[in-house]
Amino acid sequence: MPELKEKSDKFIDISPSKTSWIQAGAGIAGVSYCCEAIRDCARISIVISSSNKERNKLIYRLLHNNKAEIESKFGTKLEWLEMPEYKMSYIKFELMNCSMYEEDSWPKMNEFFLEKTPKLVHAFSNDIKMIHLN
Repeated sequence: MPELKEKSDKFIDISPSKTSWIQAGAGIAGVSYCCEAIRDCARISIVISSSNKERNKLIYRLLHNNKAEIESKFGTKLEWLEMPEYKMSYIKFELMNCSMYEEDSWPKMNEFFLEKTPKLVHAFSNDIKMIHLN
């Protein structure tokens, strides 16, 4: 997705692959931005998945404390998934009624990624920069 590299510097060093997703570091270990084309939707997300569950949950809570401001910057509500029983947490936004298996959906999915991914990066970047963990 070369156009995404033009819209967000987070994806400049990401090479094409044969997977249905791309991931870029968010500036703190274990936290990344992810774009996925899947069976029934296109999804962008913040994935918090270091090897340390307690650290992941702390990062999630620090971001969640600024939920209203983050969603205001993004322009709409996000789905916040702490998933206490699991090591990882994530925050996502989806475009439904499209599929990676339907070629007619590809332009709509591409437009979604190009429009919403830079907004997600912008919405979270300041809060992620403010997280300082050992």
